[in-house]
Amino acid sequence: MEQTKGKLYGYSLSSCETLNGLLYYKGRLAVPNSLRRQVIQEIHSGFEIGHSGIKKTLIAVKSSFRWPTVYEDTKRSIDNCHERRRAKPRHEAPAGLLTPFPIPDRPWLDIAMDFVTGLPLCENMDAILMVVDRLSKERHYIVCKADDQDDVAVGFLSPQTHASSSFPMNEKASPIRSE
Repeated sequence: MEQTKGKLYGYSLSSCETLNGLLYYKGRLAVPNSLRRQVIQEIHSGFEIGHSGIKKTLIAVKSSFRWPTVYEDTKRSIDNCHERRRAKPRHEAPAGLLTPFPIPDRPWLDIAMDFVTGLPLCENMDAILMVVDRLSKERHYIVCKADDQDDVAVGFLSPQTHASSSFPMNEKASPIRSE
């Protein structure tokens, strides 16, 4: 029996009474640690409550039983209830149909860009900008420094770069043409 100065199972002895060998605290049955989870599960899955939320289950538990961590134990048990999770309605709108990207009219009108970083240093360069045309799937690789990624991307997309040559370049990047 877990008894400390003026307390029994964490309950003040002045507020406790025993009736038929059971401990009552302020008129409600005091539940030991070993039975708390079972009490919550029985009430939560019972006919009257039927896997409803924390508030209803907590009200039902508190009406007859008492222990110091009743709220935390009930919340943890309800959050882990598989039946409630499956039956709980979703409050967000269902996902819509996926819409494909429009097909571009000409090459290099629609591109995808990605940086490959974390490469070993080679000729003072340690990253690659990969540019893919979505129509023709043609790819270009631009070797650059990881520190200069923003400048390389802006340089690739600038109108001056496209006007000067068929393949964009700037002073901070050099092209590697794919075969």
